[in-house]
Amino acid sequence: MNILINKLKVSYLYTRLLTFFIFLSLTQTSTLQHDTIKANQILENVKNKIDNLPNDKTDVQQLERAANTFIKYNEYQKVYDCIYALYRIGSKQNDYKNVLTKIMEITLRVPSSFVKIKADAEFIIGYIFVEQGDIHFGLSKYQNLLKPYEGLKDTIKLGKVYLNTGIISITLRDYKTAILRLEKAVSLLQNQDKFIVKPTYLRIKKI
Repeated sequence: MNILINKLKVSYLYTRLLTFFIFLSLTQTSTLQHDTIKANQILENVKNKIDNLPNDKTDVQQLERAANTFIKYNEYQKVYDCIYALYRIGSKQNDYKNVLTKIMEITLRVPSSFVKIKADAEFIIGYIFVEQGDIHFGLSKYQNLLKPYEGLKDTIKLGKVYLNTGIISITLRDYKTAILRLEKAVSLLQNQDKFIVKPTYLRIKKI
């Protein structure tokens, strides 16, 4: 009799635990969906506003919150979309002071295992520093991107890095290095339909 009672107790406890874990799983799934839907709405709303209305600090703060949500749920492509939107706000305003710190903080939280997303975010950071006149820091950022893009076999982004570092080398009057980098850029980009080499600083485009 005692054995039967003990078996019933074990069965009851097992059922209770199983029900609890199923409920917990459903709750977590529901929370994830709610959070990511809200973050996506924020991202899309701000992106739509960039081309039509003035952006303010509220938009920057909302993008930061959306990025933090995407980081929480490991949606790192969406994290990059937030970084790119922040860059576009700064570009439209011709003033990066309200977005650069946020972009750098968010980029630091992207795991190194997400090589392309990390590299693309660092590319934006390098570009902003060059635009602000800190060409030495920008050059350092670009040079650190050669290895990742080579590993990814990302011909277009690799070509952009060589092009931008070549232009910076001209500014620094390092003409020998400039020639080598620009020749490399032309060899990588000349057959790319999505890209036309122009003798100016490269504007970032999503590809």
